[in-house]
Amino acid sequence: MAKVSFVLDQRTQNKFGQSPVKIQITNRNTMTQISTGIFVRPKDFSDNPNFPIERHVVGAREITAKLQASANKYIEAIFELHERGRLDSMTAAEIRQYAERKRQQSPSRNFSETLQYYIDHHCSTEKTKGTYVYTQQKLNAYTGNAIMEFEDIDYQFLLEFKDWMTDNELGVNTRSIVFRCMRAIYNYGIKTRIAKRDDNPFTNDFTIESATKEIDYLPLHVLKKLHKAELKGGQAIARDFFLLSFFLCGVNPVDLYNMDPADKKEVTYIRQKIANRNPQPCHIRIHPAAQAIIDKYRGSKKLLSFYESYSCYNVFKRFMSRELKEAGDLIGYPRLYFYQARYSWATYAVNVGVSELVIDKALGHKPRGLVGQR
Repeated sequence: MAKVSFVLDQRTQNKFGQSPVKIQITNRNTMTQISTGIFVRPKDFSDNPNFPIERHVVGAREITAKLQASANKYIEAIFELHERGRLDSMTAAEIRQYAERKRQQSPSRNFSETLQYYIDHHCSTEKTKGTYVYTQQKLNAYTGNAIMEFEDIDYQFLLEFKDWMTDNELGVNTRSIVFRCMRAIYNYGIKTRIAKRDDNPFTNDFTIESATKEIDYLPLHVLKKLHKAELKGGQAIARDFFLLSFFLCGVNPVDLYNMDPADKKEVTYIRQKIANRNPQPCHIRIHPAAQAIIDKYRGSKKLLSFYESYSCYNVFKRFMSRELKEAGDLIGYPRLYFYQARYSWATYAVNVGVSELVIDKALGHKPRGLVGQR
């Protein structure tokens, strides 16, 4: 995969002892560098790609923001070329030319057009796409299908739109989803230099409300009680599926349901949620407790037989969720649901001192920013 990073070209210095900071693109053993017009002293430059300018430098935050904004057009071009299957055949210089030509040819877009473009090109799953389409529908219903500029989305607009959604009986979580989608579009506009950072109403002025219930992890004594409980039928199956998710580092139920057969040492999978974003596969070691459950429900096409026993994951999930709740009732813990397996594993991993990097990798989280690319 191509990489974008910042380098300090110390081959040249100005009269103040400063060297130029450059954007470096590498791909297929080729490299090209792009001038940024920014000069710093070697001691003021950092290898941290998220903070290339040491924080003690006057104006470091503004300089870093300018550097990252310059690099973003090349990062976006790399992802676009990857999605089109062209990246592996291009040199670093060709990637640079593509990004700069694309920037020159890109027409200015308003908020409405940017939202549609984001839906068409950047929603990696149908679920994500559906969320943004829903946001688009609510905005169109409120504005009467008016074309909105970025400048139209100000603090007053957001307040009035919130009141309209409330009057139309849209709950706090639904409103929160809509506003988060709008914020993502505004941030995308800033990233691609369509919108102005200073005009962003989501930065300081407007607060997105949320009534989302905090996910609770399973106390250890409840986890042990669930493990030892004498359950039968669907409740036993739901309990085993829950525990297997926990034993495999909190793998998501949908990924466990669709997981391919494994050898005796580890399971390998890619999270469906980020499957279209070129993630690295997760490799999870199979411990004896997990192996016992796998052997009990081993499938022929997939790791577990549930894939062959149910018409689709949603049918399986509805059935298992009901059975798991009943199992929770039997052990005196009525708030039992599948995502607690993932949250519980992550919580206990933190408590015993596992690093955040290892936890993120085990959970299949996608690396963020330039750090993730490196």
